[in-house]
Amino acid sequence: MTPTADHPLPGSTTRPRERLATPPRTFYRDYLLSCQPHRLDNGGFQPRVVITSMAGDKTRAQRFLDLNETCANEAAAVDRARRAGMDWIDANDQLW
Repeated sequence: MTPTADHPLPGSTTRPRERLATPPRTFYRDYLLSCQPHRLDNGGFQPRVVITSMAGDKTRAQRFLDLNETCANEAAAVDRARRAGMDWIDANDQLW
């Protein structure tokens, strides 16, 4: 069996990931938001997002946002990262 996030190797201490109600990847305007929360030692999650421009000559231009915040769970961190990414796009779209 090939290990995956949902089916780790037998005997592994890795727990299967829960399916998120909110998908971690979203298109907003001409951008792809890839929300990748980081699990912290305290059990919380740090919201993180990669913003990729998908428009014309800007395709594959990326920005990385690591928010200095802690969310109680992964779904909240994905939601927070998405909102931060959308806010960043709204404020900076003209600069790209």
